[in-house]
Formats: sequence, C-alpha cells, structure tokens
Amino acid sequence: MDICDEINSGYKNFALRAIDLCTIAYDDKNAIKAKVKSNTGFDVVWGPNVLYDAVGIAYSAMFVAKDPATNHLYLVIRGTDMYSLYSWLEEDFDVGKGENLFKMPGINSHFVPNIPIAKGTHRGLKELLSMTDDTTGRTLVRFLQNQNYPLLYIMGHSLGGTLTPAMMLYLNYVLNKGAVITNMIPFTFAGLSPGGHVFNYYFNHRFTRAVNWRVHNTLDIAPFMWGSRAYVFDVYEPWNLKLWDWTLDKGLIEHYFDEAANSGLRYGQAQAGQALPGVFDQSVVDDNLWPAQAAHQHGTKTYKMLIQKWL
Repeated sequence: MDICDEINSGYKNFALRAIDLCTIAYDDKNAIKAKVKSNTGFDVVWGPNVLYDAVGIAYSAMFVAKDPATNHLYLVIRGTDMYSLYSWLEEDFDVGKGENLFKMPGINSHFVPNIPIAKGTHRGLKELLSMTDDTTGRTLVRFLQNQNYPLLYIMGHSLGGTLTPAMMLYLNYVLNKGAVITNMIPFTFAGLSPGGHVFNYYFNHRFTRAVNWRVHNTLDIAPFMWGSRAYVFDVYEPWNLKLWDWTLDKGLIEHYFDEAANSGLRYGQAQAGQALPGVFDQSVVDDNLWPAQAAHQHGTKTYKMLIQKWL
C-alpha cells in the first residue's frame, strides 16, 4: 500500500497522533522525550532543542522522533509561545518583505531558484537550522544526512505549521537536490501562510502526493493570515462578536495585513487541505471576547477535539 493511501485510510488516527506530537512540543524540554515515548512509543533521536529569547522565554523548539517499527522519522516543530514577543514580531508577523527560501546556511551555490517567503518565516527557519543537538552535536541537516530512513514526516502547529512546508522544501533541496518529493510528507495544524504565489507554485510542483496534509479549524483566524483579511475580521460575526474599531487588536491586525498586501508576495496557502468545521465556544469569557475566542480556536486542545468530532 502506498504511504499516502495508508495515511488516508487511517486519517483520523494519524491526525490524532500528529496533534499529540505537536502538543508535546510545547512542553518543557526535559519532559519531551518521556512524553513522546509514553504517548506514541517513538524514540526521540535528535533534540529536543530549544531557543530562548532575551527574557528567557522559549520561542522556538524542534525534535526528531523515530518509529522503531518502521524507521520513519517525525520532525516536529513547535509553535509560538503566546508570551514571546520575539515569536510574534520577528517570525509570525514579519510579513512586509520576502527573502529567498534558499538563501540559507548550507546552500553555497549562486544557481538556486528565487522562491520568496515571508521574512519572518525565513528568520524562523534559519534559526531552526542553526540548532545543534546536545547529544550528537549535529545540526538537523547533518543528522539527517547520516540517517537511513524510508520516510520523513515534518509537522507542526501554529508557527510550526507555517515553517513546515518551507522546511520540507529546504531539506528536499539539500538532501535530494530539489527533486519531486517522494520521501517526505508534511502534516500541519493552524499554520499561517509562509509565502505567496511563487512559493505555492514551487511547492505544488515538488510535492504532489495525494494527502490532506494541512489541517485547519474554520473558526481559527491564523490559517487565513495573510491571504484573507475579510475572513479574519468577519469570522465571528454570526455570533455577534466583532473586532471593534477601537481595539488595539484590530489596529495591529490591520497594520500587518497592510504590510502583507504591500510585500508583493500575494500571500495564500499552497493547498486547501482538511477543513474542520469550527465550534464556537459560548463559554469563553474575557474582557475582550474576540481575541479570547480566537486564542481558544487556535489551541491544540481545540484541534484535537475537532478531529475527534468530525473525522
């Protein structure tokens, strides 16, 4: 059976395992290995590696786990820490300019395609690739170059979901010389769009496997950034919940949508993926209800609940 047929035939169970791994990525560094083993039976073989901002908040993390039954590898990229301004400003929302995906460490040739991605996505990817493992002393690329694996899954939630497709294309370039991808599969939740029409065209001509790798909650605003301003602002209006003109949140989101629109990248998602019908939570109570509802809809617990409900 083809691996994509295998995923699709057991899609719910695969998605639940993936969201569990993405949730574990948010845990304390010292707890991740044991949680991965107890939840999945997998062994963490590289990492977990964590980057901390100036005030000690972990703003980026990544690990590789191996399924001992199949030797498949699972590269898991953590999402944004809600308390890390660095993550928000320097990675998620730095969308006003583009950087060539392949202007990265490990690529020395001048003869590389110019595939622009958001500057923040580029920065986040570059920082992940700079990590060296505490045990092996190797970067991710050096580690993978010395592994014999039939398949590499790359997955993440939120910022991790944004970085996943860019990471896959980069790894495919340095490990497989940019060929059509046969030994990697992405799987993401709640990812923002990492780039626009040029990136998406390149992605869709490198990854052609028939699997719904991009999972999104229809009431989560993140997957519609930065391609659909109207959707983001109107998503909760059926419940009479509006992002009022006077709120700081609306001004900031307007600003970054303007930045994205002026970037020239024409942001949008590479593929439609698997939509999970969102469930508005009437119990969410906060002084500012719109961002509280948005935060709830974006969380990994909500994604797991929706997978269990709809798949």
